[in-house]
Parts: sequence; structure tokens; C-alpha cells
Amino acid sequence: MNVINETIMHQINWKALYFSGFEFIQMSDEALRVHKGKKNLDITYNPGTDLYDLSEHTIQPDLTVKTRKIEGVFCDQLQDIIAEFFNIGEVRA
Repeated sequence: MNVINETIMHQINWKALYFSGFEFIQMSDEALRVHKGKKNLDITYNPGTDLYDLSEHTIQPDLTVKTRKIEGVFCDQLQDIIAEFFNIGEVRA
């Protein structure tokens, strides 16, 4: 895992998520996927803006995928977005 993905892991408090059953997949050198159940959240670092771009993917009952994009996210917003998208309590330890 490279420095960018390690930084994302640290910023989202991966340990708390891991022990709650989340999986982490390195999508590229600048993108990390957070996965649980029928939802994926792709977090991509955008070096041009020094912010994150997110893609929320939800698998529907008919096996289609609903996607929502969020651009220009600050690192301190990541944990709250994860908590809201995955319908969990606070991510903070």
C-alpha cells in the first residue's frame, strides 16, 4: 500500500471500521474502496485540489448499482460521510 492510501486509512480510522466488519481495497495509487454489505465507498485523492472525490455505490435488489458522486471533500469530513453512508454511529475511536 502506498503513502496516499495509508494516509486515507489513517484519516478514516480504519481500525474502528475493520473491527466493525469493513473491508478495504486498494483501487489505484490514489484510490481506496471501503466496502461493507451491498455498499462501496470509493475515496480518491485529487492532487490538483488537495481534496478527496468520493463515489458512493449501492447495489439495489435488482442488482443494478446506484452511484452518487461527491467532489471536493476535506479529510476531516471523511469519517462523517462514512458514518452517514453506511448508517453507522460515529467512526471516531
